[in-house]
Amino acid sequence: MKCPRCNAPMRQERFYDFVRHFDAWQCPICGEVVDSVVLANRQRSLEANETLEEDMKVGKQCEAMLENKERCTVNVRGAGPR
Repeated sequence: MKCPRCNAPMRQERFYDFVRHFDAWQCPICGEVVDSVVLANRQRSLEANETLEEDMKVGKQCEAMLENKERCTVNVRGAGPR
């Protein structure tokens, strides 16, 4: 596996805390740690950013319609026409 930060080869490590342990990939160059929780959170963050970008596009479309004194009829995540 390659490091997402610096593209160096990562190595598998076991990490411990007071209650449990977990396996993850760690970069020996920059220290980046990647495990299943990190990957899931990054995926959720990407999906949230995509939703935000879609909402911003819809908002800009409505603003343009309102500037032209038109009724905003753009669907906002399935909410129907306004």
